[in-house]
Amino acid sequence: MCNTEASFQIEFIPDPYTEILDTLLCNGENYTLIALNENQNTSYLWGNGSIENSIDISETNYYWVSASNSCGVYTDSAYVLFYD
Repeated sequence: MCNTEASFQIEFIPDPYTEILDTLLCNGENYTLIALNENQNTSYLWGNGSIENSIDISETNYYWVSASNSCGVYTDSAYVLFYD
């Protein structure tokens, strides 16, 4: 009779997740739009090509950011309005 015993470890990596929030600001302000930083995120990509978890902005626009890891990609967007 043969007995075999094996042990192994399974590492669970949560799906990537981030968020950015719609924001209302006064003209002339500079603002840092920050993506929610979750431990499972390994990289970020903004619509302007930045790979940091934040970008400096100063104009009205829709902005998007993608967070990714080995399990996939999650994208969120926000509308930032600068007004007089």
